[in-house]
Amino acid sequence: MAYGKIQETFWDDPTIRSLSERGRLLMLYLLTCRHRTRLGLFVLDPGYAAADLQWDREEMETCLQELVEKGRIEYDPDHRCVFLPRFLKYNTLENHKVVTGARAELGSIPDTPLLVPLLDAIVENSRPHYLPIIEELRNRIAYRFPNGIGNGMANGIGNGIAYRGTAQALALTQAVTLTGGGEDRSNSDSQQDAPRSGDPAPPPPSWMARLEAWLGNSSDCLDGVGDLTRNPELWAQGVLGLYGPTGTEEKLMAGVSEEHRPKAFATALLRFKAEGQDWDGKFFRGILAKVIQERQPKATTPDFGDETERDAKRRQEAQRRKQQADSAEAEAERRADQEAWAWYRELAEGARRAIERDAERRVRAILSGLDNGERTEVMERMALLQAVRDAMEGSEGASAA
Repeated sequence: MAYGKIQETFWDDPTIRSLSERGRLLMLYLLTCRHRTRLGLFVLDPGYAAADLQWDREEMETCLQELVEKGRIEYDPDHRCVFLPRFLKYNTLENHKVVTGARAELGSIPDTPLLVPLLDAIVENSRPHYLPIIEELRNRIAYRFPNGIGNGMANGIGNGIAYRGTAQALALTQAVTLTGGGEDRSNSDSQQDAPRSGDPAPPPPSWMARLEAWLGNSSDCLDGVGDLTRNPELWAQGVLGLYGPTGTEEKLMAGVSEEHRPKAFATALLRFKAEGQDWDGKFFRGILAKVIQERQPKATTPDFGDETERDAKRRQEAQRRKQQADSAEAEAERRADQEAWAWYRELAEGARRAIERDAERRVRAILSGLDNGERTEVMERMALLQAVRDAMEGSEGASAA
């Protein structure tokens, strides 16, 4: 179940207080509904929202327009997409795994002009591990909207404003991510990378091409990948997101240096292909873990070739003392076991004797209450029972022999 954060100051916000009662309820719905994504940009059919809130569609559209006019949301009616501009400020993508999940959700979002303000929001709240999603979103915008974004959005974003926002986001992306917090390249490289209004941007490299570039000389392992999966492009995106330079399997890949990770991945992929089965991510991960383990340096046994005679005698004496200590410990355990069994047998024998004495007292008490004839009859029956018992024990002993 996904959770979203709502600040306590939500109700103190002047903009929220200026909304109508239905407007505030709709804002809360957008922050908590099941349609919402980790990025605050999601597809929302007004009919579904109206059904959830038990409103009519006209009332829903009126409240949406109210939130747009107040600047709390941006809405694209053509693609039925809603964007919450302040969402990422309070709901950060905390680690690589969350970023990977957000990238997966981004793939289900249509090519809406709202991708532009989304990129601005991600860059504004950027963290070092945001690099993969910033690059993916930047390439997607440059490829899908090479000539800018036209009019037609509910909040009236025009071509010029939207395009300047894209250029600013691209420049900020260069300054934040490519330098890694070091030298400032925002005044040179970012301006060169900003899209021009007249030239369409080249398409971004495919995920398979990125995977081949990462593998380098080991890219031959990708031959025949189409036999493993129906969608090699999606497969390449997935394995890069897990095991690539900024992958989420940090704990697993920590066992091998960055320069040797492509070789380890290629070795594991070749072993998996040798199994002749369809792609199984869990099985491949086990193979990769084994490959990484094999690449770890093995512990070497101590070499006593250079030790002196005195050191050798000390070592032998230490070994002898250890053997004596182990023998003494084993002997102590054996004696303790013997004493425990002796105590147990003594306790069992005492219990048996107590039971016999108690039974004898009870029999005497019973016999004392009988007259001579009754006592004689009971004694005869007891003698008969004892004879039968002795005969049975004798036959069992004979059969056992």
